[in-house]
Formats: sequence, C-alpha cells, structure tokens
Amino acid sequence: ENCAACAFLVYGRTMDRALGDSRGYGGGKYGGKEGGGDNSGARGRRHVVNPNRRGQQQANFNAEEANLRRLRQYIITNDGLDDHLPQLVDVLKTELAFYNQECMDTILECASEMPLKTGVYATLVGLLNLDHHQFVADLVSAATVRFVDGLTDASPLSRHKSRLMLRFITLLVGVNVLEVGSLVKLLGSLVEAASEAANEAASGWQPHADYLIYCVLACLPWGGADLFERDLEALEQVLASVETYLGKRQRGSNHLLALCDIKAAAAANPEAAAAAEEDDENDEDFIEELWGRVSVLHEGGTWTVQSVQRFHASFEHRLAGAIHHDLPYVPLPAPMADSHLNQAQAQAAQLACYPPRSRLRVLAVKQTEGDRAPIERFVMEEYILDTLVFWADARAECVRNLASLPVPSSWNPEYLLAETLFAQMLKLPSSPNKVLLYGIVLADLCRLRTSEGTQLLPKMAPALASTVGALFRRVPTMDLECRSRMAEWLALHLSNFSFHWPWDRWAFVTELPDHAPQRIFVTETLQRMVRLSYWDRIHATLPDSLKAMMPPKPEPKSCYATEIAEARDEAGTEVSLAQELMGLIKGKVHMSELEAWVDETLLPAVRAETAVRVAGTCVLILCSKSWTHLVTLLERYGRLLKKVAPDRDMQQELVRTAAEIWVTSPQHLVITVGRLMSHRLVENTAIVDWVFSTWGQLLAGELPKEHVATLRTSLWEVLLQTVNKTVARTKDHRAELLKAEVEARQAQFAVQQASERAHQASMALQDQDKEEGVDHEAEREAAEAATAEQNAANDANITEATLMRNQDAAAEAETHMQEFLVHVYRAFVGMLGTDVVNPGDPEVWDIDEDAEIAKKKSEEKAVWVSETLRLLRVFGRMHFEEVGAVLGQLETDVFTPDVPAKVKDAAFEGISICAM
Repeated sequence: ENCAACAFLVYGRTMDRALGDSRGYGGGKYGGKEGGGDNSGARGRRHVVNPNRRGQQQANFNAEEANLRRLRQYIITNDGLDDHLPQLVDVLKTELAFYNQECMDTILECASEMPLKTGVYATLVGLLNLDHHQFVADLVSAATVRFVDGLTDASPLSRHKSRLMLRFITLLVGVNVLEVGSLVKLLGSLVEAASEAANEAASGWQPHADYLIYCVLACLPWGGADLFERDLEALEQVLASVETYLGKRQRGSNHLLALCDIKAAAAANPEAAAAAEEDDENDEDFIEELWGRVSVLHEGGTWTVQSVQRFHASFEHRLAGAIHHDLPYVPLPAPMADSHLNQAQAQAAQLACYPPRSRLRVLAVKQTEGDRAPIERFVMEEYILDTLVFWADARAECVRNLASLPVPSSWNPEYLLAETLFAQMLKLPSSPNKVLLYGIVLADLCRLRTSEGTQLLPKMAPALASTVGALFRRVPTMDLECRSRMAEWLALHLSNFSFHWPWDRWAFVTELPDHAPQRIFVTETLQRMVRLSYWDRIHATLPDSLKAMMPPKPEPKSCYATEIAEARDEAGTEVSLAQELMGLIKGKVHMSELEAWVDETLLPAVRAETAVRVAGTCVLILCSKSWTHLVTLLERYGRLLKKVAPDRDMQQELVRTAAEIWVTSPQHLVITVGRLMSHRLVENTAIVDWVFSTWGQLLAGELPKEHVATLRTSLWEVLLQTVNKTVARTKDHRAELLKAEVEARQAQFAVQQASERAHQASMALQDQDKEEGVDHEAEREAAEAATAEQNAANDANITEATLMRNQDAAAEAETHMQEFLVHVYRAFVGMLGTDVVNPGDPEVWDIDEDAEIAKKKSEEKAVWVSETLRLLRVFGRMHFEEVGAVLGQLETDVFTPDVPAKVKDAAFEGISICAM
C-alpha cells in the first residue's frame, strides 16, 4: 500500500463516498453499475440529483478537477518499474472513458518534456494498445502532428519538443505500436527534405537542413536496434541517404563560433600549435561527429546502447500480439522565411532559429568517454542538454536529474557532465541560458549529498577543477567573449564556496605583462568577485602574491573633493557653484527654483560643459548612496539634468562626469549610465560617443595606468548595454505591433460577424412584415443587431488607429536602431583609423595576433589594437541579426576604400557567421 497506485486508489474511493451518486459516470471511481452512469459517455454527461443546488454542482466540479490533477500527477511520476507500469495501465483503462483527451495530452507532454522517461511512456502506450486500439491510433496521429508542427515553430522550446517527439515515435516501433515501414517513411521524408534544400541552395539553407538530419540521427540510438532487427535494409537506406546529404553540405565547423581560433594560435607560437593538435574541434562539426558515432554503432552489428533503458523488455511477450498502426501523412512545412528580408537577414534568421550544437573537447577522452562505445557520449549529452532545456526553471529538479543520469556510476559521468555544461555556457554566438544558471547548477552538483550525508557525485569537484584548468590553459587563444563568461562564472562559483581557490597555481600571472590574456582573465575575475562581495573580504582571501592585482576600492569620487578639503572654494568658482547647488538640493527646494538658479547663476557664470559637470556631479554623488537613491533622485532631478544637457555633446559630458565619479567601479558606472538612458536623460549615440572617445585615449596611452584595467571593462560593458537596450526597445515595438495586428484582425472578423447577424435580423424582420405584420420582437432583435454592428465598427476603427500608431512607432524604432548601429560601426572605424592600425610600421597588425608576438615587437599599443579588432568581430557576431539589415549601408557608407583592410575583415567576419 505504499506505492503510488494504492494511494491513488484510496483517494478515488474516498471521493466516491463523498460524491455518492452525483458522479454521473458510473458511481465508483473506476466505473461500475452502482451509479447508473454511462461509461461510454463524455465528461459532461453527468447526472445531477438536484439541479438547483449550485453549491453541490460546484463541489462536484471541484472534486472532478482534483481527480484529474491527481491522475495527471500519477502519470507524470510513474517510474516505469515492472510492477508500477501495469498498475498505471489498469487505472487508465477505466479513466480513458472520462478523461480521454486529457490522458492523451498528458502522455504526449510527458513524452516530449521528460527526456529521461521517454521509454516509459512508449511502453505505456504499447500496453494500452492491447485493449484501447482507437485511443492509441488517435495518440499516434496527435504525436505526428505535434512533431511536424514543432519543426518550424518560432519557439526554440517547441523544436526541442519536436525532436523528443520523434524519439518517442521511434520507440513505438519497439513496443509494436508502429510498423517499421511507417517510421522509415517518416525518417526518409526528413532526409529528403534536407537533400532538396541542399540541391536548391537557397540563402541560409544549411541550418534548417542540418537540424532535420540531427533529428533523424538523434532518434536512432533509441530505436535503431529495433530497426536493425526487423528491417535492416530499410535502416541502411536511411543511413545511405543521410550520407548522401552529408556530401552536399558545407563541411567543417564555423571557426568564428569556436572557443579558440586554433589555426591563428598555431601560427603564432609552438605551444598553441600543440593545443591545436590536441584539440580537434575545428576539424569537424557536430553533425559530422554524430554521423561518425552512429556509423561506428551500425558497423558494430548490434546497435546496443547501454545508456538507453529498454523499459519494454519485460513486456515483450505481452506486446508481441498487438495490432500495428501507420503514421498519418502530414506534409513537412517549409522553413520559416520572410520575403521582406535581404539575403544577410535571411541567413541570420535561419542561424538564430537553428543554432549549431556546441562542442567542447578540453578533457582527455579517457575521462569523458572511457572505453565505452562512441555513441554513449552522445546519448549522455542528450540527457544533460534536454534536462537543462526542460528543467532550467526548476533548479532543484534540474540538479537532481543531472545527478541521477540513467548510466552506471562506474562510468564517472562527472567529467562529461562538467565538460558539457561548460560547452553550453561558452556556446557562441550566444549561450542558451545566462551564466548564472550554469554557475548555480555546477555549485549545487558539487554540494549535492545523499540522505546519509555522503556526496552524491564524489568526483564532481575534481572534474570541475580539471575542466577549469584545461580552459585556463586555453585563455591565451580563447575568444574574448568566452573569456568574459569564464571570469563571470568563476567569480560566481567562488562566491558559493567562501571565495576559496588555489590561487597559488595561478600566481605566475603576476609576472606576465599587463596585456597578457591570462593576467587580464584573473584581473577580470577579481573585479567580478568584488561585485559579489566587498573589497576587504576578497583582499583577505588572496595570497600576498596576487594582492597587487586587486582592483581599486569601488568608491565614488567627486572631482571637487580635493578643492573643498583644501578650502579652495572662492566665490564664483566652479567649486563654489557646486557647493551652492548641493546646498539647494539638500535643502529640498522646488524644481522651479533650481531651474531658475541654473538660468540666472550657473549658466551665465561658466561654460556649458562646466555647467553639466557641476549639476551632474551634485546629482550623481547623491545618487551614489544606494540603488534606490539612484532611481529616486534621477526621477526627481531629471529636469535639472535635461536643462544643462539638452543636446548630444552635453549628454556626452554628463556620461563623462558619471565615469569620473565611478572610475574605480565598472559595475556602478554601467548601472548609472543605464539608468540615465532609461530615464531618457542621455541618448544612446551620446553614450557611444563617450565610449569611443575614451577608448581612443586608452589606445593612445593617454589615461592613467591605474585606471586602464577598470576602464577596459567599463567601456565594453557600457557599449553592450547601450546596444542591448536599443535593440530591446525595437523588439518591444515589434511585439506591440504584432499584438495590434492580431487585435485588428479579430476586430475585422467581429465586424463581419456582426454585419451578417444584422443582415439576417433585417431579412427576418422584412419577412415578418410581409407575412404577419409588425413583430416587435423582430424589431428589437434587428435594432440590437444594428447597434452591435455599429459598436463592432467603432471598435474596428479604434483598433485600426492603434495599429497605425504601432506601425509608425515600430518603423521609427527600426529606423532609429539601424541608424544607431551604423553610428556604432562608424565610431569603430573612426577610432581604428590608419594611424592607429598601421602606425607607420611596415607590418600590418593581425586580428588574431597573439600578445607575445606584439610584445616581441615592443609595441604594447599593438596588443590593445589587436584586442579591439577582436572585440569588433565579437560585436558583429553578437548582433548579426540586427546588423544584417544595414549591411549594404555599411559596405557603401562606412567601410569605404580608405578604411584599413584589417578593420573591414574584423567587422565583416563577425557579421558573416550566418553565411558559413
């Protein structure tokens, strides 16, 4: 009586006694003759003893909904054990008469959202097929429709569900629900669609075609053994067609999406060349690797996959006599396309919709794969990635599922788990989830313990340390965006373990030059650790050898503090004006008085730039006390800042003032500038102008050395935040426009319906007048229909006006975003002019030039220029979807013939990731 089935039965009987004969579908919980109900009827066919007792009806309805929730939970939590599955089948045999559609939806949802239990639900369907043939036939049809609909759905989650649905359909062959030929026909249609796309070679065809092939190959480890046993010839036809497609596609991985540019690193120094030989991630892409693993499995002649549980093995004798079904024909939809997009935009849209699978191979194969068959790694990766997709919002469940993968503990899955999670976190052009999620999951996996207090994954910490060590060794050649993510993750991870880390192993970075990648990585990690704690604590955890690398304390600095302390605040000077304004603000004078003081005292006495610095310093110093002060005071004194900074030049000065205040804290500066932009106190172009003017000073070596490290971080983060906010505003307008279009269509449909009803009522009234004279009821109905028609027309006019406003707003936002992106690239080009990239030296700096090469040339400036070129490439890769819309304008207006070739290459390499 401890099993879930018994608990469910006891609950059902208790509810039967509570409801009595008011249950209209057979009285007893599982049917029967006592209640007089009709077991073949629908849920709505209930016998109610007293229709006037609404309270009793509501209680019956609530109880029925509770039973349905209980049934759903019972289906979801079934573990597939040999004695539990038959119990669930017995329950469903009765409940299908009343909850047919609900049970079908629940089974399909579980099959497509619980990747570790897909085989459980396939076996369940096979057992149900023995007695409920029509239910299973309907379920097979629904599963096929869901699979096909998800192939081109705009939501990434729907495409994941579609892939798992195909895995579920494949498993139905093993439980004798489907004919082998029916499944082979479906798989063949997918491969054929991919081959046709390759033959047509339309713009951006490969991501979608590769996704179809991935779906086909990914389901074979689960159902390939049944295909091999029942129809080897059909299986080989599918594999041969896949191999034919692979010969048509562009082979090799996209080096712009690789963790490290191994080729450039190998050309730079021998140590990187050794890493190139060790790491072959650029030699083949994920599809080619998967094909190789499946080919090895097929050549083995058994198709035995130990990590795939065969839940139906215990029921094979019962399933042998089942009646088979055929998959319905559902035409495969064409990939999503928009005729309004240019070629670059179309390619970008396809890449964004079907991003390539990330591959990370930094640990020894012996650690991650052992002596197992190659396909086992792929199956374990599928388990890990699917768990992240469907349990990312439930951290505890996600961690428990990752810690209990259906593989033997002797396989030491911790190493593959760590490597796979890092592959997702460092995935380019973007990670599926925020770094925060991976940090929390990895920390929880290290701390997870059993009920007895022992560590559930005893090798998780060593595996994590090995992965971090291998990645740290690759930092000199690592992509800059990946390096920043690594620093962010490491700081977050250490914050979960009291910031303890074997820093002595990395102490050698103190002997490296300031521009060395590993030194920059450690510096950025320390900066982010300070953000998560406080400076003194981080300083105390470091060994003496690394304390010199600590960033400065994050404290606001007023440009007038020294003068005030030294009493150099004579009347009429900038310092005295700042003190006077600070006194007015602290005295909480009305805004009109502050504006009058600015007009009468501040502006006549100093230059416009000085007025911005005075007002900005006073307000932002007060804002520095807390985040609440920042939001509240910017709302209160926003008019004052707008008055002194009405145009882009003055707004740039306001941003510069904020940077002077928070010169020691990138985090505070990013948040402050973001709030200034959100309150519309500064334009995005003004922020960009400040970023690149300061960046130019950094390249020229005109900034104090103690501020270089923090400014490097601040400039890049402020730029990305500004671009992201601009893009987000445009996307918000697109969403509002889409919503307005839907409402306009609904309003037009309502007008049509109201017009038809009004016409029918008018005709009925005319007929009544001809036959029986005046009919007041018909007159009333005609009048109401006419009023409804008029109201619908008025609503349609309102929605049409709303639609036009949203169209104008969306078009304006789109134009503004495109102009802004062109402005950013123009600023990049202006900063990286010929004098910067080629400063009179016959050698041209390479975008992928290693820091050590630049050091040998005794040109530290060249290192920063090379890193800036890499950041230009990163910027284009991060926003390739949006930049694709202005690619033509960039080619003609920005990247003119006088622009250095290396700048053009860096810019267009980032944008061109979708074309590779």
